[in-house]
Parts: sequence; structure tokens; C-alpha cells
Amino acid sequence: MFHWQHRGSAGICEPRVFTDQPPPREDLWRNYELHVDLYKHYLTVLIQMNTLSFSASGAIIVYLIGHSDKGPLMKWAMFLPVLLSGLLASFLIHSGRLSANSAILVRSLNAQLGFNISPAVGLLRYLLFIFGLLHAFVAIGALVLFVFLL
Repeated sequence: MFHWQHRGSAGICEPRVFTDQPPPREDLWRNYELHVDLYKHYLTVLIQMNTLSFSASGAIIVYLIGHSDKGPLMKWAMFLPVLLSGLLASFLIHSGRLSANSAILVRSLNAQLGFNISPAVGLLRYLLFIFGLLHAFVAIGALVLFVFLL
């Protein structure tokens, strides 16, 4: 029998099957493997996304500082780093809040499978918050450059 269960403040609703028997070990193992693979993929995407955004924002900022005498419209190019870093900061901080659910689920699956060592899935949450704060600083710094220096 399916029942929709609301979980946490994120507003996630998902179907739950209520039975008296625990799920088979192979289902637990597949679920565990899926979440650990997703965790590895999320870390890879996070590093690649930050590398691209920091290099693009940095290149634009350095170019504009070096060529600020080209005209008054040149400073409007600073909005791209402000917008990019601001949006990424809010996205990463929000994602960091949501990633706690995944960490709890992996630890629960780890305990149900009887493993003594759990992967450090909390690292993703900390990295999301750290990179979110770094992007917020870049957005604020680019906005200060736009308003006061260029």
C-alpha cells in the first residue's frame, strides 16, 4: 500500500510502502550504491562548476580593472560576475541545506547493511556552504568594484 509522506522543511513528498517486513538486503545495497555514486557525481560537478565560474568571473574582473579607461559602458560588463556569483551563492547555500537529508539516508543505509565505516557524505554539505560563501564574497566584491572603483 502506498502512502505519500511529507519529509522535513524542504517540502519533499515521496511514496512510502508500508509493510511489516524490512526491505531485502539487495534492495538496501542498490539504494546505498546509488546514493554513494550520486554523492561522488555531485562532488565532481561541484568542483567543475566552481572552477568554471571562478575562472570566468576572475577573467572578466581582471580585464575590466586593466581596461577601465575604455569608456563608461565598459563597467556594465561587471554585472555578469555579480549575477553569476550571486545566483550560484544562493543555489549552493540552499543545496547545502538540502544535502543533509541525503547524508542522513546514507548513514541509515550504512547502519542497516551493518557496515562499520561510513563514507564522509557530510563533506559535500560543508563544501556547498564554503563555495556558496565564496561566491557571495565575489558577488559583493564585484558589486563594490562596479559602484565605487570603475
